[in-house]
Amino acid sequence: MTTKRFISKQAAAYIGCSPTTLKSSRSRGTLFGQVAPCSRKMGRIVLYELSTLDEWIERFPTIANTSYAANQPEKEGGVR
Repeated sequence: MTTKRFISKQAAAYIGCSPTTLKSSRSRGTLFGQVAPCSRKMGRIVLYELSTLDEWIERFPTIANTSYAANQPEKEGGVR
């Protein structure tokens, strides 16, 4: 079985960030408030496995729409 792998530029496009943001996440350890996806370094090339990126994306919640929270009545004290 062959594992699908992306170079950094492809991985960044797949998850929706810039290659520079993805590169800096490797040293910071976080990306969009989550632990950064794992990568493999082979010489100068950094590779990301498709399954790893999919697992990383699944950490984020699925929401019906962005207006749900905005349309909720405010609770006592001005907090929604």
